[in-house]
Amino acid sequence: MPGVRKSLLRLLPITPTLGLVLAVVLAPAASASVLEKLVMPGPVAAVHQDIEGECAQCHSKGSGVSEQKLCVNCHQRVGSDIDSGNGFHGRDNRAATENCSSCHTDHEGRDANIIDFDPHVFDHAFTDFPLAGAHAVAECESCHQADTVYAATASECVACHREQDPHREQLGTSCGDCHSESEWTGATFEHDLTGFLLTGAHTKATCESCHRSPVFADASPRCVDCHRNEDVHKGGNGENCGDCHATSNWSSLRFDHLGLTGFGLSGGHDGLTCDSCHATADFAAQRDATCHTCHAGDDVHSGSLGSDCASCHAVADWAMTSFDHSAISNFELRGAHTSAPCAACHTGSAAEPVASECGACHADEDSHLGQLGANCASCHGEVTWAEGIRFDHGLTAFPLLGQHEQLVCASCHESQAFHDAAVACADCHGEDDPHAGALGQECGECHNPASWNATLFDHDTATQFALTGEHIGLACDACHRDSATAAASVPTQCGQCHQRDDRHDGRFGPDCGSCHSTTSFARVAEL
Repeated sequence: MPGVRKSLLRLLPITPTLGLVLAVVLAPAASASVLEKLVMPGPVAAVHQDIEGECAQCHSKGSGVSEQKLCVNCHQRVGSDIDSGNGFHGRDNRAATENCSSCHTDHEGRDANIIDFDPHVFDHAFTDFPLAGAHAVAECESCHQADTVYAATASECVACHREQDPHREQLGTSCGDCHSESEWTGATFEHDLTGFLLTGAHTKATCESCHRSPVFADASPRCVDCHRNEDVHKGGNGENCGDCHATSNWSSLRFDHLGLTGFGLSGGHDGLTCDSCHATADFAAQRDATCHTCHAGDDVHSGSLGSDCASCHAVADWAMTSFDHSAISNFELRGAHTSAPCAACHTGSAAEPVASECGACHADEDSHLGQLGANCASCHGEVTWAEGIRFDHGLTAFPLLGQHEQLVCASCHESQAFHDAAVACADCHGEDDPHAGALGQECGECHNPASWNATLFDHDTATQFALTGEHIGLACDACHRDSATAAASVPTQCGQCHQRDDRHDGRFGPDCGSCHSTTSFARVAEL
């Protein structure tokens, strides 16, 4: 204490009152604690009141030891943070270079706040637990308990989220390995690391859809363990649903029907559902793969053509057929026959023979009443019934010439019974005959079939009146005034036609040709 006394005497101005106090205090019998309380600047904070009389706990006595060293003797967590560079004090350079009293001032009373901590402005990034996501907006009290210093708060997820952990710590205490800080329900677990890759609908499934207990590792990777109720095959096709079904959609199938069954699906079969052919869910059961097994009800032939429908019908469309009619039946389909339905000719069962003669199918359409035979193709084409007629009329007794060749059949054949048609000209041209039949029925003896006005009559040889001079160019009715009059009754004397031209008034007789020429009436022959 002598050193203390001397120090106090140097520091304090001596006054009569103070001198009396010092005399008592500095007396050898006076206790050190009483002296320290007398020189204490003020009461310490409540957190230090237990060591208020032990100044050496916080203050050095000239030994050169810093106050910081004394502080960390008690506050060892702070000292550890400073040494390791962790925590708030480890990240604040002032803690390592300055005395603690530069921030934490004591002796200001029991109620003094020597920590000087404002949670509203405190930067949590200075701690070992930076705040992110939902933690950034959480209240301090939700993590920091009132009876625990902030620095002593545990940083493990489970310390706060134990009650929210459905796994009951079976997956460890680090919730952040799977869960996000933004939202508890958002999991980032890399499921591929488990050996069970999530694809298709599995990527959208909730964890509990497959993991029925919090012990996720106990979940079975077998399809049937989750999809047993959806297995319409009742286990008959095995337990690996993925052999046929896709994870994107239960109804999406990838079963190799051709490779695994030998029955390839194509055409109309490709879009069918499995139960269209498989009457039971036991697909593995032996099944007759003949067409007739499924299509007996569609078989209009009632099995008469066998059970292999594919020999004629296409799998793309039941109505499409591939039957080679020419090779198998010796009746080549051409023209309108190519598009005719089978039933148009095959009126009975397919097994019943069908006559190949035209009349067998077209008897009702035969307007000739059978007079021309049953082979319609000898005249008619197969494209359309009315077109492509190729009858050679020259094979009949009446070959077609001139205008006759351009006529339609009905012009001469009043009925389709073609053999009943008459061949005499007058039978068709009676109304055109100006002779009213006086010259007979064979108009062709005079008239040309190329044109009714073009005649073939040889007046010089067929009559006794040869046409010469101007007579050659005359129309028939110039002399034959009455077309209905017989040829024999037509006069042959000149005066009978040229009476008006006779200036002699008949004095020289009716034979004008004795003087006049047929070339010109004005020319007179020399006698």
